[in-house]
Amino acid sequence: MTTTIPHTIQSQIIRECLLEWNVFSLPTNTQGLQYVCKRWFQLISNQPRTIHVTEDNIQPFLNTLERMQGTGTSDPNPPADVKSTKTKGKKDVVAKTKDQQQEDWNLAKNVTYLLWGVDTYDEKKSKVQRICRLLHNCPTITHIKTNHVGLSLFEKNECLPKNLIHFAAEADQESCFVGIDGRLTSVYGQLAKCPSIVSVDISVFSSEGRDPRELEEEFTPFLAKKNKEASGQLTHISYDSEIMEFDHFKTLTKCTDLVSLKLNVYGGASPIDLSLIAKVLTNNPNLTKLSLRMSDRSEGHKALYKAIFAHPSLRSLQINFYYDTEEQVQELIEMISTKNKKITDLGFRGSDDESTVTLLEALSEADNQVVTHLRLGAWNEDIRSSLVKGIPALTKVTLKGLEKDPIKPKPKSKSKANPKAKVPQLRKTQSKKKQVKEESEEEEEDEEDKMGEDDGAEVGSIKKVSHALDKIITTYQLIANASSADNDDDDDETSIITIKYSNKPRILPKEYDMEKHSEFDH
Repeated sequence: MTTTIPHTIQSQIIRECLLEWNVFSLPTNTQGLQYVCKRWFQLISNQPRTIHVTEDNIQPFLNTLERMQGTGTSDPNPPADVKSTKTKGKKDVVAKTKDQQQEDWNLAKNVTYLLWGVDTYDEKKSKVQRICRLLHNCPTITHIKTNHVGLSLFEKNECLPKNLIHFAAEADQESCFVGIDGRLTSVYGQLAKCPSIVSVDISVFSSEGRDPRELEEEFTPFLAKKNKEASGQLTHISYDSEIMEFDHFKTLTKCTDLVSLKLNVYGGASPIDLSLIAKVLTNNPNLTKLSLRMSDRSEGHKALYKAIFAHPSLRSLQINFYYDTEEQVQELIEMISTKNKKITDLGFRGSDDESTVTLLEALSEADNQVVTHLRLGAWNEDIRSSLVKGIPALTKVTLKGLEKDPIKPKPKSKSKANPKAKVPQLRKTQSKKKQVKEESEEEEEDEEDKMGEDDGAEVGSIKKVSHALDKIITTYQLIANASSADNDDDDDETSIITIKYSNKPRILPKEYDMEKHSEFDH
């Protein structure tokens, strides 16, 4: 029998491991460490959480789900093709097949996060009904994420799992705004039937770059219905799309249980009224995470800023500025440096790189600066120099949205390296081997001091610390000056800022049949 460790305990153990690494300033790949810890938990508890279902593995996935639902919680009976046989020489093959069956069984039995990437648009009705029945009756699936190819499955009646908590979808508006109702309308209708749903993440894009259509009209009725349900309101909302009218989002002001809100909306016939978001903040005192997109057509930013820095629970803020928003940017930077007392995770994308430099300078001069993590959308030499000057409390910077990794590691200059490191080399060329051996023994006594001087590169240097196999996130360490607030020890004049570069672009399939997906199938 395997041991199952609760996920809360798993998270606590991972945090303790990361804390130990940070306390001793050990160079490590944080992302890799988290992966190793999570993988270890999966192995000892035999409880994998995420399965990516594709055309290649959908059949064994459905078969194991069907066996599970047919036998309850007991072990399934092996199907006919893997039952024991008396044929000589085939026992090993049978045993291997049974092991594989047991592995598939455990995988399907324990899945909680389903990544669905199967196109069922042209599948037979009987096959689609089988998929819907198995997913709907699966008791463990609580999270689903799909793309525009797999979205059509979830417009079917009684297809979403009964215990669904989170649903995320990336939809192509050419395939959604069709028919009498529309694909997203049907999906929202099915989501409204899920009593446990609390988190919805919808991203709408146009593969043909067309003008926006009123797809936000399909979201607001669903939100209004959830606000009235006794089972509970949504706590996490993410909406990313070009819109026609921002007034459709007035329904957000009726929400009172929000914990996370992301609105990356743009376009529209009328300006985006940011005072509406201020009301949402006022009505949701438990909101901890807010992400917004602002442009020159936004109005009411003063009321929004006031609500942001007066909010009792907000800890994470992401604001992206586009076009001519200099006044909005400058006022936000001023309030961050003077009014911010609680936001520790700050995301900022200015209309130009200069505004990012202005933000960093304001943070370095701010009293009681509390931001520990910065998420930026720009990088250049001026930004690096501003970080090197030192910012109180800041320990981590994440770069996202950049096409290529802009960071070029800068090792310490040899001319400014520790002069003591050159002494052994000179003596080695001028003395005998015996003398060198004696000197090496003396060097061992100061090994820790020299290691600190050699490895601790000079201020301004950047070194890559992530593993070569890490293709998604690249980790660097920047040696910066320690600010007066951080420099409690007179001997410690530098600080380490971890920089992570991440880029996850949207990838469309190589062959995308627009005519096929533009038809609406009831």
